[in-house]
Amino acid sequence: MTTIVCDVNETLLDLAGLDDAFRDVFADRWGEVKRLWFARLLHTSTVMATVGTWQDFGVVARAVLRDTAERLALPLTDAQAGDLVGGMRELGAHPDVVDGIAALVDAGHRVVALTNSGQATAEAQLAHAGLATRLDRILSVDATLRFKPDPAVYAHAAEVLEAAPSELVMVAAHDWDCAGAMRCGWRSGFLRRPGQTYNPLLQPPTWQADDLVALAAAIGDAG
Repeated sequence: MTTIVCDVNETLLDLAGLDDAFRDVFADRWGEVKRLWFARLLHTSTVMATVGTWQDFGVVARAVLRDTAERLALPLTDAQAGDLVGGMRELGAHPDVVDGIAALVDAGHRVVALTNSGQATAEAQLAHAGLATRLDRILSVDATLRFKPDPAVYAHAAEVLEAAPSELVMVAAHDWDCAGAMRCGWRSGFLRRPGQTYNPLLQPPTWQADDLVALAAAIGDAG
């Protein structure tokens, strides 16, 4: 049995759910702030994994948001930063996700989540989005004190899932997550969410598609 391991933020959950809150705080610059913040959040977590430092992902998200606003000379209080980041617990799923998970399960795959978010946050996020009961497991990087794409995260997930690397497929809207998993012997499926492209300098994913339903069809019943 193949286990499909899905990233959560941007992959399963739609960050567009933060748009109104960012617009309320940053007015006509909300889109710029949101894009820069999340890109810098992913960059920061990757650098932290490389140099071996650790903080809860929510703590990192708030710190990076405050720093992003400061870089853009925009006012932002601690309370506002906390509220904006807290909104990640209330994101909805992308419209293709429920059917995509169902298609993967129908094909005989086990479907789990693996996220940089803390365990409690991940469980709250996926419960709010109506996905928690559709997933076999919800895994967080908390157990390793490392962020993806650190190899320790994928190794720990394989151990917990009692699966060989060849039996695991990382599904993500981020090329670095796919590449990190493949470095550990996994296969990968890249979801081309809006604005996401795959870096040609990285090992190409095993499969890629525009939505999870199409990706499930591409993966098929791969052993």
